[in-house]
Order: sequence, then structure tokens, then C-alpha cells
Amino acid sequence: MNKKQKGSALYFTIIIMGVLFILGLSSTNMFISQLRMIEDIGESVTAFYAADTGIEEILYSWDDESFDELDWDTEHELAEDTYYMYEKEGPVLIDWYYETEIKSVGLHRGTRRAIWIVRRTHEE
Repeated sequence: MNKKQKGSALYFTIIIMGVLFILGLSSTNMFISQLRMIEDIGESVTAFYAADTGIEEILYSWDDESFDELDWDTEHELAEDTYYMYEKEGPVLIDWYYETEIKSVGLHRGTRRAIWIVRRTHEE
């Protein structure tokens, strides 16, 4: 084996090592971005369930006198960094019924999810 052949083997090894290094970096980057996406999905689901808790509280007092006494537009803490609040718009007279739009917003570590429901009644 002459010197020229020994040099080409070193050159070939360096190229293979470089390609493997680049493949390793790109797969690590993809793995990290997938982990972030999974974390974001988990936070979104938690925020949605926090909003659902607000809706459940509203539905519980739907036909009760306590409906108008609910603590509207105030954050209610469920757990650390997890809150919900609900807002009410109306009642507005539409044709022959009154419509009240209710929105419950769940918050978890900066992620917000909302659920809207509409209450229709014959009385204001």
C-alpha cells in the first residue's frame, strides 16, 4: 500500500464520520422538536379540560338561582398554573326568546382553550 492509498483511506473515513455526525445532529433535532410538540399537546389538553370544568360549573347551576350569582370574569385556580374563567354576554332578545352566550376559558402555562355554549330561555 503506498502513501497515496493511505491518504485516500483517511479522507474516506473523515467523509463517513462527517455524514454520520450530520445524521446524528438532524435526528437529535427532530427528536427534540417532537418532544416539544408532545408537551404542547399535553398543555392544550389540560387547558381544554380546565375550560370544560368551567362549563360543568355553569351547567350545574343552570336552572338554579345561583346562575346569576356565579363569579363571572374571575380566574378560578384548579391546580398550579391551571385556571379557568367564564364570561357571560346577554341576555339578548332574539325573536321570541332570550339568548345568553357563555364562554369558559381554560388556561394552563400560557395555553388557552375556550368552550362556548348558548342559553336560550323565554324569560330574561
